[in-house]
Amino acid sequence: MDWLLVAVSGFVVGFLIHLSLPRLARLKEKSRPFRRPWVEILTALLFLLVHTRLGWDAAVLKWYLFTALLVAITAADMLAKIIPDRVSYPGTALGVIVSAGWPTDICGFLHQPDLLTAVGLGPGALGGLLLSVAGAVVAFVLFESVRRVMSALAGMQVMGMGDSKLLMMCGAFLGPEMVVFSLLPGIFAGLILGIIYTRIFKSPHFPFGPALGLGALLTLLFCDQMVAGLLAVLDWMRDLDGPAIWIMQIVLLGTAVALMIRVRRRSARYTEEIEKDYADLDEKSEE
Repeated sequence: MDWLLVAVSGFVVGFLIHLSLPRLARLKEKSRPFRRPWVEILTALLFLLVHTRLGWDAAVLKWYLFTALLVAITAADMLAKIIPDRVSYPGTALGVIVSAGWPTDICGFLHQPDLLTAVGLGPGALGGLLLSVAGAVVAFVLFESVRRVMSALAGMQVMGMGDSKLLMMCGAFLGPEMVVFSLLPGIFAGLILGIIYTRIFKSPHFPFGPALGLGALLTLLFCDQMVAGLLAVLDWMRDLDGPAIWIMQIVLLGTAVALMIRVRRRSARYTEEIEKDYADLDEKSEE
């Protein structure tokens, strides 16, 4: 019956997040947004997924907390296209605390034990603390650098700093190697969600935070399977002959360049639409 307790707990946590959304998203209207309880249902389903993969005990509670933080950020970003500092900053602090207090997970992810060995530390509280802080710093610096370079190439702001702060929080829970690896599913999910969002809402301004959060959660829950899949793809690519590899690389590079040129040509229009979108959202936000 653990699954029932997990589902009910997730629904209750989702309800509390739902109640907090107007304040998290800085909305003037303090009534609950969203007519349907999708935040509650989403949280319950994700809690069940965490339960299926990791179980239900005191050592796993930090990952339910991590999931709840990601749901809160996703809901706020979908509602008001904002990743609230009042979630990402405390979330980062909590990530550091739980990583130092319960360091077994973060000290065992991927090759992070080797990182500790390289600096003469073991999988204890100090090792968990170091990996957590390193994960937060690496995630923020890396993604903020990528964001600035992409914005310069596109001639417009392609993402906000809130996305870098979200990844910083994820790094505090997951550590440096895990959070960098989470960018693979996160960016892939962002491409898919971006295409769907822009087709439905006819707007280039779509929230990227949910995709980054999804990438972090999938990496936490399915890291071994994802690594195995990536290695299988790399083995398949190594088996290809030279011309096929070159053609694949040229196609991928050409697609990326063509997409960047298209965005740059339309940057003025996209910027105007995004600014109008934010202006509309500001009317609903607190002063």
